[in-house]
Amino acid sequence: MVRQTCRLGLTVFVTGIVASQGVQPCETGKAVWVGDNEFNDMTCDQAQAFFASYFEDFVPGPETCFNSTTFDGMVPDGILFSSALAMMAGSCCSDGVSICAAYTMNPCADPAAFEIESDAAESTCGDMFSRMPATSWSEDACNVEISSGYQYHMLLASYAPSCCSDQVSACTEFSTAMNPCADPAAYDPSGYMSLGGSSFLCSQWMTYLPAFAPDADTCGEYFTPSFGDDVMTHSQFISVAAPSCCSDMVSVCSAYAFNPCANQDAFAMDGYFASGDDIQSCMIATSIPAIQPSAATCAEETPWGITYSMASMFMVSCCSDSKGACSEYMFNPCLNQEAFESEASFSDDPEEEDTTTCGSVRMFFSGLSGFNASAETCFELTDMFGDPAPVAMVFVSMARCCADATTVCTPFSLDPCVSPETIDLEALLWVPESTGVPCGSYSTMLPSFLSPTAETCAQDVVFSGTDTFPLTGLAHWLGQHCCPSGTSVCSNYAIQICADPESFNSSSWVWLGDGYPCLGAQGLLEPFTPDETTCSATVSVRGASMTRADALADFAAFCCSGMDSVCGAASTFQPCADPEAYNADGIVDVAGSSMACSALVGMVPFFVPSEETCFEDMSLMGEELRRYDALQELAQACCTDFVSACTPFTLNPCKNEELYDPAALVVMADSSFSCADLAMRQQNFDASEDTCWGDWSSEFDMSYMELTGKMAAFCCSDGVSKCSPFTMNPCAHHEEYNAAASVDMDGTEMSCGALAMKQQPFDPSYDSCVYDSVYLEEIDGWVSNLKFTASLAPSCCADEVSACAEFSMNPCKNAGAYDASGLLPDNMTCAEVVSGFESFDVSEESCSDWMSFMGDYYQRLAVVGRLAPACCTDKVSACSDFTFNPCHDPDAFIPGGLTSDNKTCAEVASMFEGFEPSETICHEEIYDGYGAWHSRMKIAGLLALEGCCSDGISACQMYTLNPCADPDAFTPNGTVIFEDLDNSMSCSAWVGAQKAIDGSETSCRDEWVQVGDDWWIKTAQFVLMTAHFCCSDRVSICDMHIFNPCNNPSAFDPTREYPLDGDMHPCFMDAADIPHFNASADSCAESHDWTPWSMLTAALSPCCTDAVSSCSPYAFNPCLNTFNASVVLHDVGEHGGFMTCGQAQGFNTYGYTADATAQKCWEETDHGVSLGTEIALFSPCCPDASTVCTPFAMNPCGGEEPNLEAELLLPGDEVRTCGFYISMFPAFTPDAENCTQALLHEVPAAGMASWLGALCCPSPTSVCSDFTMQFCAEEGSFHASEWVEIGDYYPCPAAQAMVEPFTPNETTCSEHITIMDEYVTRREALSKLSAFCCGGDDSVCGEAAKFNPCADAEAYSPNATVTMNGSSVTCGQIAAELSFFQPSEWTCFGSVTLFGEEMTRMQLLSVVGPACCIDTVPACSEWFLNPCEDAEAYTPSATIALDSSIGTCLEFGAEFKEFYASEAECFVSYGLAEDHKVVAGEVVEMMAPACCTDRISKCSKYMFNPCANKTSFIPAAIATNASDWLGDEAITCGEISASVKAFEPDISGCSDKAMFKDKYLSYMHLSYLMASTCCGDMVSACSEYSMNPCADSEKFLAEATFSMDEGEAMSCGVGAAMATAFGPDAGTCGESAEFLEDNYMPRVQISGMMAPACCEDGVSVCDQFSMNLCHDPEAYDKSATVDTGDDLFGITSCGSIAGLLSAFEASGDTCQEWIGLWGVWGTRKHLSDIMQESCCSDTVGICAAFTFNPCANAEAFDEDAIADMGDGKQYRCGDAVSELDFFEANEESCKEYIPSWQYERASVTAAMAACCSDGVTACSMYTMNPCSDPNAFNATAVIINKGKGQLCGIKASHHQPIEASMKESECNEFDNKHPGLLSSLIPCCTDEVGICSPFEPTPMPTPAPTPAPTPAPTPAPTP
Repeated sequence: MVRQTCRLGLTVFVTGIVASQGVQPCETGKAVWVGDNEFNDMTCDQAQAFFASYFEDFVPGPETCFNSTTFDGMVPDGILFSSALAMMAGSCCSDGVSICAAYTMNPCADPAAFEIESDAAESTCGDMFSRMPATSWSEDACNVEISSGYQYHMLLASYAPSCCSDQVSACTEFSTAMNPCADPAAYDPSGYMSLGGSSFLCSQWMTYLPAFAPDADTCGEYFTPSFGDDVMTHSQFISVAAPSCCSDMVSVCSAYAFNPCANQDAFAMDGYFASGDDIQSCMIATSIPAIQPSAATCAEETPWGITYSMASMFMVSCCSDSKGACSEYMFNPCLNQEAFESEASFSDDPEEEDTTTCGSVRMFFSGLSGFNASAETCFELTDMFGDPAPVAMVFVSMARCCADATTVCTPFSLDPCVSPETIDLEALLWVPESTGVPCGSYSTMLPSFLSPTAETCAQDVVFSGTDTFPLTGLAHWLGQHCCPSGTSVCSNYAIQICADPESFNSSSWVWLGDGYPCLGAQGLLEPFTPDETTCSATVSVRGASMTRADALADFAAFCCSGMDSVCGAASTFQPCADPEAYNADGIVDVAGSSMACSALVGMVPFFVPSEETCFEDMSLMGEELRRYDALQELAQACCTDFVSACTPFTLNPCKNEELYDPAALVVMADSSFSCADLAMRQQNFDASEDTCWGDWSSEFDMSYMELTGKMAAFCCSDGVSKCSPFTMNPCAHHEEYNAAASVDMDGTEMSCGALAMKQQPFDPSYDSCVYDSVYLEEIDGWVSNLKFTASLAPSCCADEVSACAEFSMNPCKNAGAYDASGLLPDNMTCAEVVSGFESFDVSEESCSDWMSFMGDYYQRLAVVGRLAPACCTDKVSACSDFTFNPCHDPDAFIPGGLTSDNKTCAEVASMFEGFEPSETICHEEIYDGYGAWHSRMKIAGLLALEGCCSDGISACQMYTLNPCADPDAFTPNGTVIFEDLDNSMSCSAWVGAQKAIDGSETSCRDEWVQVGDDWWIKTAQFVLMTAHFCCSDRVSICDMHIFNPCNNPSAFDPTREYPLDGDMHPCFMDAADIPHFNASADSCAESHDWTPWSMLTAALSPCCTDAVSSCSPYAFNPCLNTFNASVVLHDVGEHGGFMTCGQAQGFNTYGYTADATAQKCWEETDHGVSLGTEIALFSPCCPDASTVCTPFAMNPCGGEEPNLEAELLLPGDEVRTCGFYISMFPAFTPDAENCTQALLHEVPAAGMASWLGALCCPSPTSVCSDFTMQFCAEEGSFHASEWVEIGDYYPCPAAQAMVEPFTPNETTCSEHITIMDEYVTRREALSKLSAFCCGGDDSVCGEAAKFNPCADAEAYSPNATVTMNGSSVTCGQIAAELSFFQPSEWTCFGSVTLFGEEMTRMQLLSVVGPACCIDTVPACSEWFLNPCEDAEAYTPSATIALDSSIGTCLEFGAEFKEFYASEAECFVSYGLAEDHKVVAGEVVEMMAPACCTDRISKCSKYMFNPCANKTSFIPAAIATNASDWLGDEAITCGEISASVKAFEPDISGCSDKAMFKDKYLSYMHLSYLMASTCCGDMVSACSEYSMNPCADSEKFLAEATFSMDEGEAMSCGVGAAMATAFGPDAGTCGESAEFLEDNYMPRVQISGMMAPACCEDGVSVCDQFSMNLCHDPEAYDKSATVDTGDDLFGITSCGSIAGLLSAFEASGDTCQEWIGLWGVWGTRKHLSDIMQESCCSDTVGICAAFTFNPCANAEAFDEDAIADMGDGKQYRCGDAVSELDFFEANEESCKEYIPSWQYERASVTAAMAACCSDGVTACSMYTMNPCSDPNAFNATAVIINKGKGQLCGIKASHHQPIEASMKESECNEFDNKHPGLLSSLIPCCTDEVGICSPFEPTPMPTPAPTPAPTPAPTPAPTP
C-alpha cells in the first residue's frame, strides 16, 4: 500500500508489425490464423489489433511487400512489410507462410523443400529470405553480385544446408562450383573446411572455386578467391579442402601433385612432419606441383620458395621408409656415398650444444648437387658462406659427415706421405684454440702434384680462404703428424732452423703477423748452407724483406726452445725494465692455457723499447695489440717488481715525478684502474702551456691537461699534476690560492687544482671575465670566467676574493654601502652570490634587462632588489630610481614601511619595474620573482593596503573593479571568505586584479573574470559574491541585471547552496546566470528557457535566509495555517533527492488557488489520486500538520481530536505524521456500510480508521472499531503497530478490517474468502495474518502460518538437510528460526537474519529451496533472474563460475532481479548490492552458456553486431583476429557482442569508441577484426567508412602487411580500419587524424606509411599533397636512396620519409619549424639539408635558400673557406653554418643568444668573418667598429694575449656601436668604463688608427696582427 512501485509497462516489439483486421498476415486459403498463439508477450489477436492502423489498405504485391516504414518512429531505421509479415506469420499462421511469401526469395531448387521455420544465423530461414525479392533463377541471376566478390550462388550455397530439406540450392544446376574429390562420390558438401581462420561448409567454400578439368597445368594455375586478395594455386586450395570434404582425403589434383617419397607407395598422406616449431600435415604436399625427380628438377623452386630437394628432406618423415624423392640427387660430399651420416653433428666441438646435423647443412650446398669431382673442379673457387673458397674447402668442412672422412675431392688432394705410405686422414693436428683437426681437413684443401721437386714443393698454394703458403712447409707439417714415418714428400726441401736440431719444437707455432706451425716455417725459406754470406743475404718472407739471419732469429724465438738459429743467436726479448727482475719460470694465462714466461716471451719479436716502439702494434698468439698492453700483461707475472720495459716511456702525470704511485687506483667512468694501467696507454710528454692545452689524448678522448689532472688526484701523493703550473689562478691575490682545498661541484667534492685545470691562465678584464667561458661537464654547461672564479673563491682563496671580483655586480645604489659579508635568507653571503654577476652601468634600460638568477630569469632590478636588504647597509638597490611605485601619489610612498611578511615597502617595490599607470598597463601581468605572475593592479593594491602609501590609494585604483552599486559602500578592508580560497582575503586584494566595469548588462552578463589559476566565472557571478562581503549595503553593481529569487531581496545570501537533482549548487553561480526578474502573479506563471519562473524562484529559495521565494506569495499554500518554506522534504517529486518545502511548493503547481472544499479535496488529479492525497505530501511543511483538506478529512477518533503531529513508523524505518495519513482520506459517517468500503488498495475504511485510531487517538479505538474482526485467539496478543507483508505492506489494523466479522467455527473457518487478491479459506488467511499480527500466536481459526521455503507448500520436506556455514541442519530447524512471509517482489528481496548472518530471502531460498523442496522449486522463483531467451531452456541447477565464485545458476540468479529484456534494460547497470553493479546484458551473457541449454541469452538480440549483413553474424565462432588484438585467449564473437552496445554503422558511429574488457577501440576497428570469422560473408558493418590509403582505391591490398615505426607488422586491412575515410586535399591530408586508438598523426603520414605495402602501385591517397624535398619540384626523385644516419631513419628511400610529411610553403620561418616523425624531431631545414644531395637531381633542397648566412652580402659567403676562432679552433664555413638557424639581420636579431655557441648572434657572425669574401658580416653594422676609418677594420685579425688568440671581430661584437667622430671627452669617458678596450683593438685596424688614437698621449707600439693559421678544418661544434 505504502511502498508500491508503479511501472508504466509499454512493451513495443520493434519488428512486431501486423496487418489490420481487414488483412490477414497468412497466405490466403492455405493457412489458419491462430489468434491465441503468443506473439512477443501478447496474443496474435492483440498484436493484430495493436498494429491494425499501420496496415490500412495494404495489398500484397511485388512492390508493396518491399516498402518500408518506421511505424511512427518505433523502428528508426525502417523495416520491410515482407519481413514484418514473415515474423508474424511464423507465430500466428498454421503453416508459417505470410501473404508476401509469394513475392520473396526461395533459395531451394525444389520450392517445396524450403523450410521457413529452420534456423538461419540469428533468425529463421523464412525471416532471412523475406527481405529479398523473388528471383527467377538462371545462370546470370545466380552470378549477380550482392557485394564485392560475393554472388547469389554463394549466398544460396551457404543457406541451402539449413533451409532446404534436400540441401540443394536453386543455383545448384547453374553452379560452376568445383568438386574437389578425385572420386566425385567421396564428396561431402556438409563437411567443414577451415581456411584463413574461417570455418564454413565445404559446399560454401567450393562456390569460390570455378570448376576446371584437372591436369598438371590446371592444378598449378593461380587464382584469387573472391573472399580475399591472397593468390593461390588450384591445387593449394583443393589440398586444404580434401581432408575435410573428401571421405578418402584424395583430391582431384592428387595425381598431379608432388610425392615427397622415393617410393611413391611409401607416402603417408595422413602423417605429419616438423617445420621449424610448427607441425604440418603431410597432406600439404598435394599443394605442390609434381616433378619427375632428377638432379635438375630437384634443384627447382617450389611455390613454398624452397627447392624440391629441401621440401623432400623436410617431409621425409611422411615416407614410411624415410627415403625422400630427391635424396639421391642431393649434394653428397663423401667418396663412398653410403658413408654419408645425415644425423651426425656438424659441430667440431663435442662439448658444444649444437643440434645442427650434416643432413640439414648439406641443403645449403644444393648448388653442388651432381658435382663431378676432378683435379680442376675440386680447386675452383665457390661461395662458402659469403666468402670465396676452393670447392675442396667445402668438402673439407663436410668431411666430418663421412664415416671414413674421405670426400669426393680426396683422390685429387695432396697426400704428403712418401709412397707406399698414405695419409691417415683421421689423425689429429693441433691447431690453436681447437681440440684437434683431422688431417684430412687440411690435406683435402691442397691439390696433389705429380713429382716432388724443389720447384714444385716451393710453389704457393691457397691455404685457409685466399691466403697462400709454400707447399713445402704445409706438406712438411702434414707429413710430420699425418704420415706413419713422419716424413713428407717435400721434407728434403725443408730447412733446419735451429743450430741444435734437438731444440726444434715441431708442435710449436710462429706468431709473426699471423700464426703458422714451426714445421710450416721450415718451408718458408729455400734450403741453403749457413755461412756469413748466406745468413746476411736478403730474403722475402711472406711479402716482407729481411736478412736471412733476422728471419731465422724470429723463427728460432718460437721454434728452438729459446736456443740459437743456424745463423746465430735467437732474438730474445726482455719484458722487464730491470732485467734482474725477470722471472722466466713465471706462469702466464693466455687464451685459457697456462704458459711459462720463457715460452711466451719467446713469441714476442725482439725490439728495443723506446717512446715510439712501445706504442707500436704487434701480434701475439694471433691477436693484434699494442706492445705496451702486451708488456703490461707480461710484467704482472714475469717481472718481480711488476714494471715492464715500456713503463719508463709511459705517462707520469705528476709535477714531482718522485711522488708518482703507479699502484694507486684511479676511479674513471665508474670503474677502477691502477695508475700504471692508465699510464701505459699514454706516452709521456714535456709539460708546457701549449702541450697541456693544445695536445689531445686520442686514447682517453681528452686534453693532456684534463687527463693529468684526473690522474694526479689519485696517482700523485700531493695531488699536483705536471700541467698544474699552466692552469688558471681563480684568486685576485695569487698568493691566497690553495689548490688542495675542496669545492662541492653539484654534489661531487673536487680539489681547487682539479677545477682550475679546466681553464687556461688569463689576465682579468671585463671582457675576459664576462665574455670568456669554460665548459664544466659536472653541470654539462658553460659558465663565464666571472661565475667560475666566483664559485671557486670562497673555498680556494684564503681572502675569498676572486680574480674577477672587480668586475662583479654591486647591487647597491651607494657603492660604499655594499656589505660583502651580508647574509642572504639561504645562508649564502652576498659575496658568494653577487660575485657571479657582471657589473653594469645603472640606467633604466640596464635595470630592465633580464638575467638568470637562482635557476630562473628576472629583470636586473628584481635581482638587486632582492639582494639590497641583506647586501646594502642602507637597503637601497642600485636600480631603486627605476623601480615600482605602488602609490597614486608618488610622494605618498613610504619606502621604510613594513609589509605583513616583515619586508620593507622599498624592498618589495624594488622587485618590479617602474611604470606609468594606465588601464592597459595596470592590467598587464608581471613576474613576482617567486614563480607567479600578477597584474600591476593587484601588486599595487596589495602594497597600498599594506601601508606603503600614506593615503592608502594605489596607482591603479581608478582602474580597479568596484563591485558595489553605491561606490561609497565598498569596504576595502572587508574580508572575503570563500571556500575555494586557501585563506581569507581582503576586499581590496580580492578585487585588485579585476578591471573596472560600467555596470551594464553586457559587462555583467557577457564578460568573464579569472579567479585563481584556472577558474573563470562571469563578472556578474564575481561581483554578486564579492558584494556580499565588500559592500556595506550588499548591493552589487550588477544587481539590476541578475536574478534575485527572494521575496525579501535583502534575504538573498549568495554564499549559500541549494539542493537540486540530488546535488548541491552554489547560489551565486546560478542566480547570476539568470536575468533579472520582477515577481507578480502573471510573471510567475511565465517561463524562462522553458522553465516557469515559479519553479526557478522556488528552486533557489534555499538561497534566501527565510526560504521564501519571490513567487511564493502567488503560489498555492497547502497548509491550513502557517506554511514553513524551509522544512526539508525527502524523496519528494520527480527530481528525487531532497528539497525544501519552498522548492516543492514551486515545483508542484496544482492549479488550485480557490478555497478548499470537501468536493475539491477529493477530486481525482491527473496523477490518478485525490487532490487531498497530493496535498498530504505537504503536511510536514505545516507546523501543526494540518493541510487545507484536513477539515474535510476523516477523523478516526470519533469525538476526540486526533494528534496530527504524532509519528507513525513505516516499513524501512520511514516516519510519517498522523496528519499526513488522516488528510489523505475524506470524512465519512461510521456505519457498517461506510466502514467496510475500500479506501486505498482494497483496505476498508475500518482498517485505516482502526490503524490511525490505535496510534493517533487519545484512546486506542476508532470510529469503526465495532465493525472490525478480532482474529487473534488471545485478544491481548494483537499488535496494532506491526505490518503484514503479503504482496504489499499493510498495517495489522488495516488487515484486521479486511476480514469481515464472523463467528469462528469449523464451518466458517473452512469457508473461502477473497483477501489481498487471494481466494483462500478463512483458516488459511488468518493463519498468515496471525503470523504477523498476533506475535506468532494462533488465530481464532487455528495455528499461525510458519516459514515455508517452497513455491508449492506441499513440496516442503522439513526433515531434509541443508549445509549452512559448514554445518548440516534440517529444513525444519531453519524454518523455526524464521517468520512466515508471503512471497512478493518486496518480501522476496527483503532481508532476513539466520544463524547470525544477514542475507536476502532470495539468497536464502536459492540455497534452501532445492534441498527442502521435493520439486526443488523455491518460493519467490518468479523473481529469480532467468537469463535465457527461451525461458524453457533454463537449467537452474547447473553449475556456473562467475567472479571467482562457483555456484548454481539459481544461486547466481538470486543476486539479480528478473527483468524484461529490451535494448534499454539489457544495458542498465544492475544488481542488488550498490557496490557491485554490472550491466544486465553482461550478466545474462555470462550465465547463458552454463544456464541455458541453447546457450542463448535474452539480451543477445540487443548486443553489438559487427556485420554489414546482420543476419550473417555467427555468435559461436571464435573471433580470432579480435582475440589476438585484445591480447586474450580465444573469445567467441558472442562474448564480445554481449559486452558492447549496438551502434549506427555510419561515418560517425564507426568512429565512435567501443569498450571491451577495459580496452577502447573504434567500432570500425572492432568490426573489421571480427568480420573475418564472425560474419558469414566476412564484410564488416563499417567497411565502406574505413580509410583507403591508396590514390587508386582499386589497388588497395587489404591482406598485405605493412610495418610500423618500430618494425611491428600489421595487416593493411586492420590499419585502414583504424582511420576514417576522407576526401584528400592539402587541408585534410595535413590534418591529424586518430590512428592506432587515441594516437593522432597527419593523414599524409598514415597513408604514406601504408601505401608502399598496401597499394599495388605504392602511391598514397595524399601523395600529391606530401612534401617535395627539392627547390625545383621537377628535380625530386622519391625512389632515390638516402642515408640519413643512425640517429634519424638510417638508409631509406627519399619518398619513404618525405611522403609521410605535409607539403609546405618554404620560408625562413617554415623551414625552421620543427616537425616530428616516429619520435624523431628536427627542423624542416635540417631534413632538407640531409636529403637534398641524394633526393634532388640538382642537389638543391627546398630550404637551401634559408641557410644561416653570416655575410652582409649573401653572395660573398664561401662555404669552403676556413673560419679561425683565433684560439686555434678552425671550422669549414659550410659545416659551421649547417646547425644554425636562418635569420634576417637587424639590431634585435643580432643580439639574440645562440646557446650552441655560447655567444650572441653578432659574435657568431663575427667569428665567421673569414667566410665572407669581403670580410663584412651581417651584424657588423650593429657592433663596435674601433677604427677611425671604418673600412680599415679587419675582423679576421687575431689579438694575442698570453698565447691565447681572439678574433678582432668577436671582441668588438661584444660592444655596442660607437660614433667614429668621438670627441676627446667622450673617448675619456668610454675608457673609464672600458679601460684599455679601444687601445687593445688598434691592431685590428689595418692603418693602426683607432677612433680615439688622436687623443692617446703616447702611441703604444703594437705588434702586427697575427694571421690566422690554416691547418686542416675540424668538424663544426655540435650543439
